[in-house]
Amino acid sequence: MAKQGSERIKDALDHIKRAFAGHGPSTDGDKAKGATWDWLETHKDQKGIAALISLGGFRGIKALQDESKTEMRHFQRGYLLILRTLGGKSDAEVKIVKARLVSTSGQNARIETENMKTEIRSVYTKWADKKKKKETPRIYGEPILAPSFQYANQLQKQSLAPALKRASELLTQAWVGIMRINLNTLEKKRYVAYFGAVDQTRYNKVKETLKAVHDVICSKNITLYYRGIDAPTDPGEDDTPQFLLDRGANTLGPSTAYGYVYSTVQKEKEWHVFLGRAFFEDASRHGRDSLSGVIIHEMTHLLKQTQDHRYGDDNCIALAKEVGGPAKAVENADSYEYYCESFQSKVTTTFG
Repeated sequence: MAKQGSERIKDALDHIKRAFAGHGPSTDGDKAKGATWDWLETHKDQKGIAALISLGGFRGIKALQDESKTEMRHFQRGYLLILRTLGGKSDAEVKIVKARLVSTSGQNARIETENMKTEIRSVYTKWADKKKKKETPRIYGEPILAPSFQYANQLQKQSLAPALKRASELLTQAWVGIMRINLNTLEKKRYVAYFGAVDQTRYNKVKETLKAVHDVICSKNITLYYRGIDAPTDPGEDDTPQFLLDRGANTLGPSTAYGYVYSTVQKEKEWHVFLGRAFFEDASRHGRDSLSGVIIHEMTHLLKQTQDHRYGDDNCIALAKEVGGPAKAVENADSYEYYCESFQSKVTTTFG
C-alpha cells in the first residue's frame, strides 16, 4: 500500500474510534477500530480500499480553512472504510454511497459529521451483535425437515422447532436434577420413582444416557422424517437415507407409531428420526406423552439402544418397584421420557 494510501487508512481508522466519543462504553471506539484493522489484516488480498475511501476536499482557499468541512470528510472516509469491512459491503455498493458523499456540499458540515458518526456506530453495533450471536453456544439443536414434510400441514411443521427446544430444556433440568439426588430428597425420590433404588452402576448408566441425548438434542441438527397420515407411498418419493435402505430399512408410507429409529444402523454425526401418525395426532404439546417426550424417547433408542420393556407413566413407575425391575428401568425408553417430563413445570418454551 502506498504511503498516501496507508495514511488515509490510518486516518479513517482514527476517526472510526473518535465516532464513539461520548457514546456508550469508552472502550467501544478502540474495539471498532481494532476490529476494522483486524479485517484489513486478514483480507490483504482486497486491493484498492485506500482509493475506494478517497473523497477529495473542497475547492478554494476558504474551503481549505473550514475545519468543519475537513472534519466531515474525515468521518465520511471512516464510514466508507467500516462499511466496506465490518459492514460487509462490496466495492460496488460502497461506490454508490461514496457518490452521495462526494456530492455533499459541506454547507451543513457539522450535521453531516454527526450523521457519519452515528452511521459508523450503527455499522459496528450490527457487526458486534452478529458476532456475539454467532459465538453464543446454542442451547438446542435445529430440526432438519426431510423432503417428506412437504406432505405435512403447516401446524405440524411449525410444532417441531418448539418441541425440540422444549426437549432440550427438559433434558437440562433432568441433568441438574439427577446430579442432586444425594443433596435433595425430592430429587432422590423422583429418581427412585422411575429407576428404582440408587445403585452406582445403574445410576451411572442413567447419567450416561441422559448426557448422550442432551448433547445431541441441545446442540446438533436432527433430521426428521414425516410418516404421518399423508406420508408419500410412491417409492420415487422415499426420502429414507440410502445407508438405511441398503441395510433393509422399510420406512415408506404412513406409520401408526409415535416414532421410530434404526439404532443398529447409524452414520457418524447424523441423527435420523421418523415421526408417525401418533406423534402428530395423539402427542400433547405439554405434559406427559408430549411431542418433546417422544423425541427424547426415540433418541435414547438411537444413541444408547434402550428397549421398550414398558409403556406408560404408571407402568414405568411400577417397573422400578418390581424385583429386578430397576435393571430394566435404566434401559427402558419410556422411563427416560417420563423422568424428563416430570420436570415440565420448570421449562418455559411455548408453542405459537
